[in-house]
Amino acid sequence: MGGRREPGAEGTRSALDQHLQRIGLALYGTLPQIHRLHSENSYVCCLDFGPDLPDKVIKYARANAKQVLREQVVLRALSDAGLPVPAVEFTQDDCPIETSPFLIMPRLAETSLHEACLSRAAWADPALGQAGRFVARLSALPPDLPVGRRDEGATVDAQVAPPPIAYRAPPIDEWALASDLSGDETCLVGSHLRRIDRMLDETSSLVHGSYSPAHILCDATGSFTVIDWENAGGGSVLRDVGHFLAALEVWAGRDPGHARCFLDGFQVGQPLSRADRRAIGDWALYTLLVWANFFAGQGRRGASEQVLQAARSHLGGDCTLDGD
Repeated sequence: MGGRREPGAEGTRSALDQHLQRIGLALYGTLPQIHRLHSENSYVCCLDFGPDLPDKVIKYARANAKQVLREQVVLRALSDAGLPVPAVEFTQDDCPIETSPFLIMPRLAETSLHEACLSRAAWADPALGQAGRFVARLSALPPDLPVGRRDEGATVDAQVAPPPIAYRAPPIDEWALASDLSGDETCLVGSHLRRIDRMLDETSSLVHGSYSPAHILCDATGSFTVIDWENAGGGSVLRDVGHFLAALEVWAGRDPGHARCFLDGFQVGQPLSRADRRAIGDWALYTLLVWANFFAGQGRRGASEQVLQAARSHLGGDCTLDGD
């Protein structure tokens, strides 16, 4: 989600790109070219070493140091647990010229599950089933999953297990989208947020925090990797499931068959009760409302209205998912 450029921003980025080049040279012995990649929160770039080395991805903290440190911890712990996540090759603890948090990973497949769903790739359905099985497997891990290694001299904050996720929703009249809601809708959303507020206290599982098809890299060969763990923490696995379904509905083609494939995969490890299905519906609606509010706060009314229309289809009804 881009924003307007501030005066001098391009010069600041150019200087930062040069600094990332120096980091690449210090760690790999070769000066890379820098290609910026899209990211919501961090400064993310491809380190292009040409024919000398495979490309890498660097995620560099600017205003979100704690999130980058958290992702370092989570990725290493999940890798130790055998889950398909990017390998962490280097962090600031390995670099003599840097103190700001960063992590460097291999550059993986270009195709996301989001793109596969939109293009109706033949392998999208099996990958969606794998995505469901992955989150069920993730939920079996303890929410305070230990790091598994403690390197000498490592940044102290990077050794701390991720904290629980706790996004407390403010009262509806404080939301940027409040003016876009009718009186009846305001009452329904307020009631929904109060119910979600009680659900936020659950921290029984380790959750991704923003699990969606866009955060899964995969291809027709069966390659499958889950990326972007900076929002991970303790929570309810049903939150990840609801978030994923909301993303399918709004951004990935709105194909009911895709949702069924994902839920069938999840239920291989965790059959869903009716109460579970209602909770997933609640989390999906909450996700849609948060996205609509985010866009409204940025003044992006078109995007906000698109997501709000999807949320309206759930308001006032039983959020229980249909189907088995």
